[in-house]
Amino acid sequence: MPNAYGKGRITYLAATQDLDFVRSIIDFLAGPPPVRCEPPDRQAVLTCQKEQGRWALHLVDNGDYVVYVYRAFAQPGKVVGLYPAEGWQARAEATESGLRIEVSGAAKDRILVLK
Repeated sequence: MPNAYGKGRITYLAATQDLDFVRSIIDFLAGPPPVRCEPPDRQAVLTCQKEQGRWALHLVDNGDYVVYVYRAFAQPGKVVGLYPAEGWQARAEATESGLRIEVSGAAKDRILVLK
């Protein structure tokens, strides 16, 4: 029976090749990701909360990094909430391709709310 929840896709590719090569294969199979992190070993997951009209950006890794949210997938324009509320900062700026978000600080288990 097919899953009735969500409309997303996932691709898993186990490989020992270099990271850029693996990413190019995944991008070819699944299309470009909705978010990209710098440095590339950091991770973030973007989820939509349709009823509230907002996005939640889950920052999987701790520490300072930059997350790019691509306009072709999602169109948030600003950060409207940080969880936890203290111990870190997020600075967002619009770019030609979407939103660039710089996160910094020592807080862990972080989520950004975007609108």
